[in-house]
Amino acid sequence: MKRFFWMIAAILFCGFGTTMLTACGDDDDDNGKDEGKGNVEVRVALVTQRDTYRMFTFDFTLTGPDGKTNTYKFDSTDNNDDKFYEAEANNFQLACMPYLFYPGATSFFENVVMHHYVFKNVPSGATLDYKTVSHLVRSFQPEEKGNKYLMATVMVSYVTADGQVHPLKPFDFNFGIPDKSMWEKNMEKYDNYTVPQSTNSVTVVY
Repeated sequence: MKRFFWMIAAILFCGFGTTMLTACGDDDDDNGKDEGKGNVEVRVALVTQRDTYRMFTFDFTLTGPDGKTNTYKFDSTDNNDDKFYEAEANNFQLACMPYLFYPGATSFFENVVMHHYVFKNVPSGATLDYKTVSHLVRSFQPEEKGNKYLMATVMVSYVTADGQVHPLKPFDFNFGIPDKSMWEKNMEKYDNYTVPQSTNSVTVVY
């Protein structure tokens, strides 16, 4: 993760260039869709955050294109060392940029935990479903000035045989820093809470 964040200042400075590159990338994606040869690989990326596990645990249920359903539980014992694919890293960087002016936010977003679920040979029209439920860690004691949290979030993309990556669902953050009084008043709603940023049904169309 760290190697991606040193580029943030350059990306901000070259925002116009980034826009132009994105437009070119869209053209490439359209060409890939037109080719439409064979089945694709679908990647589901679940992103959590190590410090957040002090406050929340997550139940992640995933039904793949094959119709099989699995539920995974994530808490402070989660030591997965999976890494972003390049397209995911770029998407994640852009998504977290608005929050980087908060003190300590850069190190916070570097301290994420990735989980990939990859489905091979997925035909067009196939559907996958995912749902995440958060639970409060009752023993957590919030600090007076607040603790940063990042609710579990998901990105879904598919990859064609020629290596073209097409996003189906980008990262969408629920990031917050509630102080102690806000936590005590408002955070109960996140117990047994369906997290919208990581709950959806996606149809693979190419």
